[in-house]
Amino acid sequence: MVKRSKVIIVCTMFLLSLSICGCGGLAGKLEKTYDQYNNGEISYEQASEKLDKFRELADGSEAQSKIDEQENELIELRASKYAFDAAGQSMTDGNYERALSQYERVIEKDTNYEAAQTGIDTAGQKYLETVHEQGKAYVDDGDYQKAIKYYDASERVYDDGSAATWVTETNAEYKTNLENKLAEYSKNKEYQEAIVCCDELRDYFGDDSYGTKRLELENAWSDQVLVDSEKLLSEEEYAEASSMVKIAMAKVTDTGALQEQLDRIIEYTPVDITTLTPTKESIPDDFTVEKWTTTDKTNTGEDGYTGVKIEDYCFTGGIFDNEKIKYRRYYQLDGKYDTLTGILAVHADSEKYDEYKDEFGISVYVLGDDNELLYTYKDVIADYLHCDEPPVSFTIDVSGQSQIMIAYVSVVGLNVLQYYDASMTGGLLNMELKKTYEPK
Repeated sequence: MVKRSKVIIVCTMFLLSLSICGCGGLAGKLEKTYDQYNNGEISYEQASEKLDKFRELADGSEAQSKIDEQENELIELRASKYAFDAAGQSMTDGNYERALSQYERVIEKDTNYEAAQTGIDTAGQKYLETVHEQGKAYVDDGDYQKAIKYYDASERVYDDGSAATWVTETNAEYKTNLENKLAEYSKNKEYQEAIVCCDELRDYFGDDSYGTKRLELENAWSDQVLVDSEKLLSEEEYAEASSMVKIAMAKVTDTGALQEQLDRIIEYTPVDITTLTPTKESIPDDFTVEKWTTTDKTNTGEDGYTGVKIEDYCFTGGIFDNEKIKYRRYYQLDGKYDTLTGILAVHADSEKYDEYKDEFGISVYVLGDDNELLYTYKDVIADYLHCDEPPVSFTIDVSGQSQIMIAYVSVVGLNVLQYYDASMTGGLLNMELKKTYEPK
């Protein structure tokens, strides 16, 4: 009798388990739990707790699999509801692009799905309004290409056909604007700007007909540059003339005439003689030669010069009979230049000899072909630039000379024996070789 009772109890428990967690009954309960969460009757946590209880009573892998499947669907539904709520906040914040992305993540099973579809349309229209306003702002700034790219990109976010219309309209306005600029620049002979417009019309719109127009502009620009750069050259505006020609050469196809003009400008541009390599140089043992920089000052306090700074121990004697007192450099000119200009100056370091100014000094002389004396500062033996005298400019005719020799001389009087070992510093500054301009 007892054994029969145990069998009845076991059977009753088995039937109860089937009624709760059997495949048929379990499916209904899982669906009900899903619907309760979906309709807002219970929270996600409560739905999850129910699944845990079902899992405890479930018997068999099939039941466990159904519970796992339902749990995944609940997780998906929770993400969908989060996306819907977040989309609402994004709409409030005015971030319509983000709202669109969030509404699109709402799944069909979600009770919010229909509202999300309405939200997509609303957010889409709001988004396109902001896109159109920003695109018009780019156009107002003259950046048509940026506006067009912006419209194109918006189609990947929300596309109701509006962006394609805006692209067409903006392309037409862009082309008209470029054509108007091209006409205006051409009329005003602003050829460089006109060529830029031609390139943009050809490259962006793929219209090769603007290539012919470009060649016409190139020829007109080249002719103008040749005239304008020659005028600048005659006015000794060498850098500006050179820059003008180089800019045109970078844009035009046929650079032959421009290259000739650039060579002509270079030919007439003064050359800093210290940038040339001497064919020979003679530096006495007691001389120190270095660069005179823009920070060096003359004995009158002037700076900004460049050239050669020479420090030496002062010896007595004349320039032609005492090699020790001469610093010499030889330059090959090959008849290319007509004048040599420069400045002879005493360095500020030599101001200390002002008390004996009549005994200290410097000078310069220049010899040409066959040792012809082309220039000397006064009489180098009898007179020189004293240490208290201001810098002296010189201009020397070197036309036709194949070679010149520049000599720097320092002198000290015999009466200043106590300064026998004293040093004196001077310089040859801003020395330039120049060819005299001749019109074409």
